Amino acid sequence: MSDLSPYGDNLLIDGLGPIPNRQDMGRRLCHLPSCPPNIASVPYSVRLHWLMMLRHLHLPRREELRVAESLDVAIRQSYHQRNPTEPGTWSKLCREPLVQPAFSLPAGAVSLVGNSGTGKTEAVTRILRSYPQQLIRHETFPKMKTEHWQVAWLSICVPPSGRTIDLARALMEGWQNAVRAAGGGLENRFDATLARERQSGHKMLDEWRQVACSHFLGLLHLDEIQNLFKLLTLEQRRKRQTSTSGKRGVSNPWAGLPIVEDHALKWILSVANEWGMALCLSGTPDGIRALQSRSSTGQRISTIGHHAFKCFSATDKEFTEVFFPHLIRFQYVANPIEANDELVRTLMRLTAGIPRMLIALWIAAHRTAFERNDDTLRLQDFDQAASSFLAPAMPAIAALNSGDPRLIERFEDLWPDNFDVWEAVAQPA
Repeated sequence: MSDLSPYGDNLLIDGLGPIPNRQDMGRRLCHLPSCPPNIASVPYSVRLHWLMMLRHLHLPRREELRVAESLDVAIRQSYHQRNPTEPGTWSKLCREPLVQPAFSLPAGAVSLVGNSGTGKTEAVTRILRSYPQQLIRHETFPKMKTEHWQVAWLSICVPPSGRTIDLARALMEGWQNAVRAAGGGLENRFDATLARERQSGHKMLDEWRQVACSHFLGLLHLDEIQNLFKLLTLEQRRKRQTSTSGKRGVSNPWAGLPIVEDHALKWILSVANEWGMALCLSGTPDGIRALQSRSSTGQRISTIGHHAFKCFSATDKEFTEVFFPHLIRFQYVANPIEANDELVRTLMRLTAGIPRMLIALWIAAHRTAFERNDDTLRLQDFDQAASSFLAPAMPAIAALNSGDPRLIERFEDLWPDNFDVWEAVAQPA
């Protein structure tokens, strides 16, 4: 551990490697796929497979680097107060809930919000995988007679049902998949529980928590957090918006969404509040806004940082100076299209600046060009690709481009980049 580190000697933190700076993290996260030389000599059937490699293109944005800093702070801080060489750590990990005091300071939490396709999940996944190891083997460990495995992080999706029992199953299955490389029976730890005909979600969550605590899980990432809530139908959202129209301060049509099972949310918050594990919650605006509708919960899920992933705009420097100049290089035709303002406007019109859609449109336009068989990429290929390959996504893109809340509200997981637009809707005409 560096002499500059504030953490001193802590074997849990040592396995994470040195604290990264933003430049190093940017290099770790960036990925540029390779492109074959002399593309004109490559058959279209083979080019298609090279083209699909573009799906792995990753250029970390400024917000992603901020997320990396937040997650690194959260995980190291969580280990700081769980130093296994300190006797108090073990008494707190083995304590009975509501009987003995928890850690003096709750572990940190990080929240990420953004429309589908803006890169939240990809960002967290790449950041967590940038650590040297997810599983850290300790040949000797305090209070242990044999080797011990530390699990630095775990990432799962909240099941679509939002039920406690399904969340418990996902955690157990995710844990066993993560520790499979360790062997020694760890990968089968929850087999008996998962095989039971009659299961209790509450008991399963407690069992998982005991195992996670004993293996010093550093950070738990729960993606698709909106699945905890019962989303309103379009008619219900419109009724709620009509009933709150004109009421001062009411600008969130998803505030107070009913939760599927209250115990699931309470248990998730207890992971950080009582058991010292850092927490990262990510999801679309409907779920995160529902969490934030209660002040105490909103505070708890963002003690380390709250990060909003937004769509690109035509004037966004991260698009004009970073993303677009790299994207334009990946052309799989002998006669590439010219980079100009008209192309930028077309890309924005057909994708609303959503990073995932920009990549998808670029790939689809090439596939359209391949059909023409003249080895040229043209502007009209993008419109044709949008109306064919990407047709199912176009209504949502049109809604976002319009900026009209009445069109956007048709899609339960969308939210305009300008969140304040809802304030205007809530005001009387």
